Amino acid sequence: MKIFITMLAMTACLNSMAQKETFDIVSYIPPKGWTPQTGTGYMAYSKVNDSQWGQLAIYKSTASKGDIESDSQHEWQALVLALRAIENDEKTEPRELNGWTVVSRSGTWKYNGADVATILTTFSDGKTCVSLLCNATTELYLKEFLQLIESIELIRPLKSEASLPAAANTAATHTTGIVGLWGTYNTETSGFMNGIPMTTGGYFRKEYLFFDDGTYLYKAKDWSAFVKDIRFIYETGKYELKGNQLILIPIKGKGEWWSKAASGRTSEWGSRIKTFTPLLEKITYTFEVRYLSGMERPYLYLRHGKSTARDGSQSNQENVLHEFSYGKRNQSEEALIDTPPGTKTGMEGKK
Repeated sequence: MKIFITMLAMTACLNSMAQKETFDIVSYIPPKGWTPQTGTGYMAYSKVNDSQWGQLAIYKSTASKGDIESDSQHEWQALVLALRAIENDEKTEPRELNGWTVVSRSGTWKYNGADVATILTTFSDGKTCVSLLCNATTELYLKEFLQLIESIELIRPLKSEASLPAAANTAATHTTGIVGLWGTYNTETSGFMNGIPMTTGGYFRKEYLFFDDGTYLYKAKDWSAFVKDIRFIYETGKYELKGNQLILIPIKGKGEWWSKAASGRTSEWGSRIKTFTPLLEKITYTFEVRYLSGMERPYLYLRHGKSTARDGSQSNQENVLHEFSYGKRNQSEEALIDTPPGTKTGMEGKK
C-alpha cells in the first residue's frame, strides 16, 4: 500500500487520445473490463475475477469547505470512515495540479476475512471539491485506479444558479431559481457480493416542491425490505429566500404508517395502520443551486450545522456541517413519491 500511494502522489493527470466520458465535472477514460453502474450522486465501476474484486467510484462534486485539508478530511470521514473501520491510514502531501490541489488517503480493512485496500483521491480548488474512490483486494486493480486518475481532466462548472440577489436586510425574496420539484432517491442494499452492491428492491425517497408563491410541499417515503410497514410523511409551509439563506417555516404535517400491498409491489399501498405527528422544524439553511453536467440537471445543496428531521444526518460527530443535495426533476418527469390513497396534503392540483 505504501508503495502504491507513493506512486499516486507522483502522478500527474495526463491528456490521452482515448475516448473519454464525462460525469459531473470529471472527464475520464473509463476502465476497460469493468462493469459500470450509475448511482445517486456517483458513477461506479466493479470488476470480479474469481476471489479478487475491485470497486471504483467517481462522486459528484460538492461545495468546498475552503481548503484541501478540510475537504480531504470531510470526504475521508463521509465516504470511508463512516462505513468501515480503517487500519494503516496514510495520506500524501498536497500537490498542485492545473489550479487544483490534490490529496490521496489510503487504508486497509477486512471483508469476509480478506484484506481490502481503500484509496480516496480528493481534488479541491477552494470552491469545488470532487473525490474518486477505489476498494480492491489486489494491487492490479489499484493500478487500474491509478490509470483512471492519470486520465482525468476536471471541468470547471460553466453554468451555475448559485448567485442570488443579496437580500439579507430586506423582506423575504422569492426567485424562480428554486421553484420546482427537487428530490433525493436512495436504493436500499443488503451489503456486497464480490464487491457488487446487492439491492433489496427497497428505497428511501425525499422530495421538496417549491411554488412561486412562497409555499412548499415536502414528502418522504421509506419502503424497506427489513421493515414490516411503509413510512410516509408530508409537510407544508412557507419559505423565504434571503441572500444565500433558505428559511423553511412549516405550517402543518402528518406522518402515516401503511401496511405493504398484498402484491408485494413497492409502488402500491396496503392499508393505513396509524398516523403520527412529525417534528415540524423551522430551519434556516445556507443553500446553493449548481448545474452538474454529468447528472444533466441542477442540484440544490442545503447546509445546516445540525441534523434535521426532514433531511436527516450526515455524521454522528459534533461540529460537522451537514450538507444535503436534491436533484431537480424536469417538467416531463413525475414525482417519485406518490401520496397514499385518501391522504390530502392541501396542495393537490397546485402549480
